[in-house]
Parts: sequence; structure tokens; C-alpha cells
Amino acid sequence: MHCWFRIFFAFLFPAVALAQQDELPAYFSNPEYTVAVRNALIFQMQADSLQRSIDANTDSLSLETSQSKQDLKKAIRDDNALLVLLLKEADEWFGRANKYVAEHQKTVSYQPVTGTNGHVHDHAHDHAGHPEQENSVAETNKPASEFKILSACPYSSDNPIPINSPLPDGVVYKIQLGAYSKPVPVNAFKGLCPISGDKLPSGIVKYYVGLFLSNAEAEKALREVKNYGYKDSFLVAFYNQKNIILNRALKLEKIVNP
Repeated sequence: MHCWFRIFFAFLFPAVALAQQDELPAYFSNPEYTVAVRNALIFQMQADSLQRSIDANTDSLSLETSQSKQDLKKAIRDDNALLVLLLKEADEWFGRANKYVAEHQKTVSYQPVTGTNGHVHDHAHDHAGHPEQENSVAETNKPASEFKILSACPYSSDNPIPINSPLPDGVVYKIQLGAYSKPVPVNAFKGLCPISGDKLPSGIVKYYVGLFLSNAEAEKALREVKNYGYKDSFLVAFYNQKNIILNRALKLEKIVNP
């Protein structure tokens, strides 16, 4: 959970964070902004934790007795209902932070990204879609799953981590590695590839590895990523470039990714 600690430190103590982050405008220390981002992150963390609990309970279904399965299924349904509410709250608070940035964008050193929280949202957040990417990448007409663990980091100053790259249509999955209050060094994720990032209007950058067209491929890669040292990594899903909950992605995958 170290990445979340860094986020909370940055927004609970904005004066310290800004002193370490000269590129951010001074008005980001305004309580209207910091309170909105802090609340959004609180709800987002709760949603992330609940999503992992739902995934764990879903995996346990095959091991339970008949009565236990019924209880577990009810718990999963209840948790999914709560997850929707948590994500809605997170989106609303991120929306407030993004509105504040939009109102002051003439003084910001970077162009804000459109949308609410872009994926911080897992995980099931309805985004307005991905903007034009800041670092262009080659696009193919027929996307394929991508994931490798290389012996050395493939990124450098000449080959930076792509930020806000467009996603292919349909259902796709990524593995979220963390969310940070400022961009990380290009070699931060060692040999994991491909790395991508989403920069939110609030300044938060979420980093992912991989691009998968099936949940089975994504789950297999997630196990490898966890064994590689990223124990808190988890899956996120997108449909037509919008972040959705995993359960919905699994249903859509059977329809749109035959």
C-alpha cells in the first residue's frame, strides 16, 4: 500500500507536497481542491479494497459447500451494490477537483485531461473517454494482448512511458500498479512491459502494465506481476475506453470479444 501512502501524504500535507513538486501551481494548495481530491481518494481506496474482496470471494465459490455458496453469493451481491455507490462518490469528488482545475486552467502549466477521474478509477468508474495521448504510440487495426517481463527496463528519456494513450474499443483489461501524485522515473517498474499511465486533471498519475483482451490472460499475468514484487497490483477493466467493474467486463467479454 506504499503508493497510497504517498498519495495521502501529498494531499493531507499539500504545503510539503508542493514544496517537493515545483511544477504544480500554487493554487493546488487551496482547500477546495485538496479536500475534493482527498475525499475522492478515500472513496477510491475503499472501492479498490472492496473489489479485491469481491474477487477473492468469487474465487472461493468453487471451494464452498452448498449453503456456504449461497451465503457467499449474497455477500458478493451486497458488496457489488456497495461498490457502485463508493465509485459514484469517488467520481463525484473527482469531478469537483477537476472542475476546480478547469476553472483555473489558464494558470496551469499543463493542459488538463478531459473526463472525471480517468480509472484514479478502477476500477469501475465511468469515464468520459481517453483524450489525445501525450506520448503517441503506434496503433493497429487488430489489437492483441500485450505483456512481458524483460530483463531490463525498456523505457528511457528517449522512450518515455506513454501517458493517456487511447484504448482499443471493446473489453480490455490492464493491471494497475499504483497511483502517484507526480510522474515516476522511467525505470520505476523495472522490466514490466508495456507500462502506460493515465494523468488525471487532479495531477494524479495512475500506472498500469499490460493490455489484455481476456480476463483469463489478465489473471495469469496478474499472478506473475505479484510474484515479481507488486503485491498490491490488481485488475481494472475498460469497455469502449470507459472504466467498468470487473463483473460487467466478464459478461461483456463473452459478447464483444468472441
